Amino acid sequence: MTSINVGDLVELRDAPAWLGSVLDVVDGRPRCLLVYWYTPPKLCINPVLENEECLALAVRDERTVESARRAA
Repeated sequence: MTSINVGDLVELRDAPAWLGSVLDVVDGRPRCLLVYWYTPPKLCINPVLENEECLALAVRDERTVESARRAA
């Protein structure tokens, strides 16, 4: 598994349309990440503490990231 770090762009493994940025890392078992999700308002409480096993690094171009941030 690739280690995810602060500042990385991530997505949920089961829902790749959700993009978020990692704000902080909580080491331990399991390793958790504080993620700010770029979602429409009132769809998700931000930021959210997520289990690293549920996340994947997002491979997106800069336009996709900017459009996700504007939509949030």
